[in-house]
Amino acid sequence: MIRETRTTSAKGRHRREEVLPLAEAMAEELRGLPGTGHVAIAGSIRRGRPVVGDIDLLVESDGAQDVVGRFARMLGAVRIITAGTVKASVVFRQQGHPEIQIDLRVVPAESFGAALQYFTGSAQHNIRLRQRAKARGWRLNEYGLFDGETRIAGETEESVYAALGLPWIDPAMREGNGEF
Repeated sequence: MIRETRTTSAKGRHRREEVLPLAEAMAEELRGLPGTGHVAIAGSIRRGRPVVGDIDLLVESDGAQDVVGRFARMLGAVRIITAGTVKASVVFRQQGHPEIQIDLRVVPAESFGAALQYFTGSAQHNIRLRQRAKARGWRLNEYGLFDGETRIAGETEESVYAALGLPWIDPAMREGNGEF
């Protein structure tokens, strides 16, 4: 059981309502960077979980390395865990709150929906979706749904679910607990 305190538990977990303003501020700052398209908060925050371990942000851009570099230098960054060409994990500190890890992933427009689905769904939800794709002879990952090298879907979440014969599933339901 997670023991909640005003800001965080001893296990590095954070109450959603306390980290959501930081997630929204970071998303807004990323929207202002040159060359960015859609920006979204993903992960357990998007699923509405009451307690979260980190913040997941997704950015659509063809200039991934530039976005990652700027993200790693944003105000409040106290430690870079990793920063590559398309992703970064950085520890941020907001005044009056504990440190929290923010994970950024940058993808091209044609993959944004698949990445948003992938980085929002719980592990169990994503396993079930990949099993559905595999049963059809396809491959599903954060870049899209593929039949061999041919992209079937990926620009939107709706396109991924539809291609797999499913209606769009609300993020709050993506826990792998019978939502299919």
